[in-house]
Amino acid sequence: MKKILLILAILMPLVSFSQTKKGASHKKKATTTAVKTEAKPQKVTPSFTMPLFIFDSEGGLSTEGGKEFMVYELDGWSQKELYDKVILGISQLFTYPDKVMTKVENELITVNGYESNAFKWGKGYYTSYYYTVKFLFKEGKIRVEPSIRGYEGNNGMANVAMWMRTQGNYNEVKPKFEESINALIYSFLLKSFDTSNDDW
Repeated sequence: MKKILLILAILMPLVSFSQTKKGASHKKKATTTAVKTEAKPQKVTPSFTMPLFIFDSEGGLSTEGGKEFMVYELDGWSQKELYDKVILGISQLFTYPDKVMTKVENELITVNGYESNAFKWGKGYYTSYYYTVKFLFKEGKIRVEPSIRGYEGNNGMANVAMWMRTQGNYNEVKPKFEESINALIYSFLLKSFDTSNDDW
């Protein structure tokens, strides 16, 4: 009798374990559901073209179509990303960037600068000028608006419109002015999206 009770005591846990394991195998396996997410637009490193601003009859700068601004489209870039890029790029071009830049966060950057000895004309005459370049931002867009506030030649400061009306060297100096301000804007844009020094 004792032997029978001993055998039953040994077999009971095995029977219980077998039933538990068998019952567990009938449970349904959990299923996973894939969550679909919209793919974000791919960011492409911008390839800028040289701006082509020219002087109008009043000494202002505009495009050949008569607009006082140009718009660059940059697909996949958010308004904030573009703003941050231009802030960083321009900051690297000036010793004291806070002295030349004013900002409206994520919307507008205004650069008020002085281009010393920007170009040479005639018999060794050098011209420096004061300029303003505004950068405005939207999703995937940068708008550029330049102006020249005045220039400084060998005879001191002068207004561009006055120079255009009175100086006989207009045809010689005009394209140099235009080339200089366009190259300046171009350098701001290229520096802002330059990735050559990203690895450090």
